[in-house]
Amino acid sequence: GIMWAAVIGGICAVIARCDPIQESYEQNVDLVSSMMSNCGMPRAAQTAFRTFLREAKRRHNAERFCLLAQRFSPTLREELLVQVCGLGHAKLPYLRRVSR
Repeated sequence: GIMWAAVIGGICAVIARCDPIQESYEQNVDLVSSMMSNCGMPRAAQTAFRTFLREAKRRHNAERFCLLAQRFSPTLREELLVQVCGLGHAKLPYLRRVSR
């Protein structure tokens, strides 16, 4: 039983570290939550700080995606954006006239 729990715990730890942005976000939320709690900040006031951290995580993911997308050729970058963002030529008026 104990050995099985240690194995599962180890696997979960490896999986959790697969996303450094998520790991950083969780550490930051834990830290700010702990500090706000220790200072006696009302829970309603704490929400704005957690919201900021959540939005910062989204922004960081988007920035990393943009940096990655820049490495691809223009054709591959276009396909990536079409798939990820659901952007098609028909949805963008200025691209409707562009031939493939």
